[in-house]
Amino acid sequence: MSHTRVRPPEAVEVLRDEHRRLEALFVFFEGTAVDRRAERVRIWRQVDALLAAHVQAEGGVLYPALERVYGDDRRIGDARETHRLLRDLRRSLEGLSPEDNAHDAGRFDVVTAAVVEVVRIAMDEEEEGLYDLYRRLPPEERRDISAALFAERRELG
Repeated sequence: MSHTRVRPPEAVEVLRDEHRRLEALFVFFEGTAVDRRAERVRIWRQVDALLAAHVQAEGGVLYPALERVYGDDRRIGDARETHRLLRDLRRSLEGLSPEDNAHDAGRFDVVTAAVVEVVRIAMDEEEEGLYDLYRRLPPEERRDISAALFAERRELG
């Protein structure tokens, strides 16, 4: 009997897959009529949960590991700044009742559109630059980063 060892996915493979899932949710969200408020809020909650886990994995595991190797690389600094912007935008949605309140609905639409745009730009920048920094790392270092990412995910549930 041969024992084939399955290689676990690398950190950036998982993060790239999350980018695809976020994009699919964005398309679904944007394709849902504005007057279907409850449905849009339900979809947005899925976006927000995935985005929160994704940002935590990048900011808590990937970026610190890259900073230890590459120092103050502009791409890492830009990514951290984007995460701060996303955190602030996401916070501005807290407490809104877009299903029941026209003012909240308008604010919800504006802020979610901004989040979608910022995330789309960030995904392109990460995949075209930042993830290349990861790929340049020695295999053992990539394995350590991937293991740390998966450990953090287990902690988050």
